[in-house]
Amino acid sequence: MRILGVSAPYHDGSACLIEDGELVCAVEEERLIRSKRAWNKFPVQAAKWCLESRGLQLSDIDRIAYPWERNAIQDQSLSKYNVSPRALFPTELFGSSPRSDQIIDVNHHLSHAASTFRFSGFPSAAILVIDGTGEDVGTSIYHGQADGQIKLLRSWKNNWSLGHFYEGATQYVGFSKLEAGKLMGLAPYGEGELLPYIRLTDDGIEMDVPSLPTHEHVTQYWVQQFMKDFGPANKRIYHYDIPSCYAMENTPFDERIKNFAASVQLTLDHAIIHLAKLAKEWTGEEYLCLAGGVALNCTTNGKILRQKLYSDIFVPGPANDTGGSIGAAAELWFQETGRSLKPMDDLGLGPKFTPDQVGSLLKKLGVRYTSVNSIERAARLIGEGKIGAWFSGGIEIGPRALGHRSIIANPAIGSHKDRLNIEVKKRETWRPYGPSMLQEYAEPVFGEALKLPYMLFTLPVVGDKNNLPAVTHVDGTTRVQTVVNRPDDPYSYLLTNVRDNLGFPAVVNTSFNIGGEPVVCRPEEAVRSFFSSPLDFLYIEGHLLWKEN
Repeated sequence: MRILGVSAPYHDGSACLIEDGELVCAVEEERLIRSKRAWNKFPVQAAKWCLESRGLQLSDIDRIAYPWERNAIQDQSLSKYNVSPRALFPTELFGSSPRSDQIIDVNHHLSHAASTFRFSGFPSAAILVIDGTGEDVGTSIYHGQADGQIKLLRSWKNNWSLGHFYEGATQYVGFSKLEAGKLMGLAPYGEGELLPYIRLTDDGIEMDVPSLPTHEHVTQYWVQQFMKDFGPANKRIYHYDIPSCYAMENTPFDERIKNFAASVQLTLDHAIIHLAKLAKEWTGEEYLCLAGGVALNCTTNGKILRQKLYSDIFVPGPANDTGGSIGAAAELWFQETGRSLKPMDDLGLGPKFTPDQVGSLLKKLGVRYTSVNSIERAARLIGEGKIGAWFSGGIEIGPRALGHRSIIANPAIGSHKDRLNIEVKKRETWRPYGPSMLQEYAEPVFGEALKLPYMLFTLPVVGDKNNLPAVTHVDGTTRVQTVVNRPDDPYSYLLTNVRDNLGFPAVVNTSFNIGGEPVVCRPEEAVRSFFSSPLDFLYIEGHLLWKEN
């Protein structure tokens, strides 16, 4: 059986394909159309690529899963979209449109729950979905049962959404509504205290937020509340850099704003840890699955992990709405077959390119490169203090670069943080970075063995601190990706060579994109980004380019 999943159209649209119980491909629309977050776009190019990559046509698909119950959406700004077969699959691209009854709606929070539980490998688990907006709820607790069923235990309505609380705070601080990660990164610069807006009860959480027609109204309710209680909202400021012709963000943050950010993060942590405790109490489970946009909050995830409430925690790489297509398809697969899915492993499920394809492009462009010992040479360049880009395998699904489309550097050189922020990424100087490291290196760094492959947990650095200044935040923490040492994986082989050169198997890892663009997808974009930035070298499918050459 083949099930195509599509999620759209507000933001972060994506498509995926499940064949015979395996997630075989997935890609975000933004990566293909080169428009960040793919606002108000249906994932038509993503769906088209999924079919073409498997040599299929739309007529070969048995079911199409959509991660919203369209007739149940109460948010007026979302219900206005005409999500029809023609909108999702325009005939000029697909040759035909599916039947209306071929597209199956799956509840939004159930899709999130399936996106984590059905790929976790856990036999059963408590499931916590923390989102901005669902059809009518913003937070849910489910029980992933041993028989495969996902049972809803409790939910909280949209106007009590923890995601909207955090989104309102994000805008109050001076960021845009989908830049919650910046608020998370700013929080450690302040001193926080618990805010009184979220009451913890034996039954969950409560807030004094009235029912409002759209999520934008709820977000603005919070902005107005914060202005009333904390003073004027912070204003976003840009500095136009003439040499690079780029408007760089230069928003100031005084102690009031930093302390507010820290307080919001602390309040969110407090509420979610409370919900995680309730989920354990109600299910009796040893494992926890997290999903929803708020599950990308690495600080909160790390604090839950350190609480030792559960034996293990799983957060999928595409925990936000990007993963909606995957969750809807996974849930529909189970409903249709009653069978489990292969656990999620490598997220490089998008477009990939062979060494021969890349080599032909480089020759056509007249670019000098080497294909001899290219990974070993890249490791030596890192050891020499160079900053480079890494392009290998299929592009990742989800917001984190995981060794397929990454910018990499020596984490022992503290000045790399400023160089990356100012010269390469062209972003605020205070923003932190995280490392990729071989899994065996986690214990000397964090004091315990860890398996965290998707870079979604922030933890205190307790050892080997001298090797990690470029990736250690102001509060002594870092957001880590652990990499299994496999001889057939180029990225783990790179880390092995870095260990041979530097004495430790870790690199700075951030997404390979320049100046606010989506992460590079195709070789042409990688080469253009390399030559239009101060990057020193580019490893791309077995070939190595470096500017001194």
